[in-house]
Amino acid sequence: MMGHMMGPTMMGGHGLGIGPIWRFDLTDDQRREVYKIQDELQKQHCGLQGKLLDEYSKLRELNMADPRDPKAIGAVYRKIFDVKRQKIEATIAAANKAEQILTKEQREQPKQWRRSRAGGHMIEMM
Repeated sequence: MMGHMMGPTMMGGHGLGIGPIWRFDLTDDQRREVYKIQDELQKQHCGLQGKLLDEYSKLRELNMADPRDPKAIGAVYRKIFDVKRQKIEATIAAANKAEQILTKEQREQPKQWRRSRAGGHMIEMM
């Protein structure tokens, strides 16, 4: 899994909507900065993943109880969703930071790639 996450996309295997890093004509300095952002994001995600595992363990225990406590289970799910939200926000912040490293022309490239994959039609994703 770690090898995949360190792959050629802009921010590892997460895909940030700005396209694979190898498709950009980046300078060596740009590439170093993007990899630095990727490393920081991976560290954040690893810490958050540990929190998720802790919450899933709690959830397993709560689901084995007889009777199960809906409020306690709901509280653990609330924590799980919060950690997942934190991961999403960290990914978006990292993508924004990486995009600032790109030139205006480089930032336009993913939009062109998406248009070409959509057969020339822009597809709005919700």
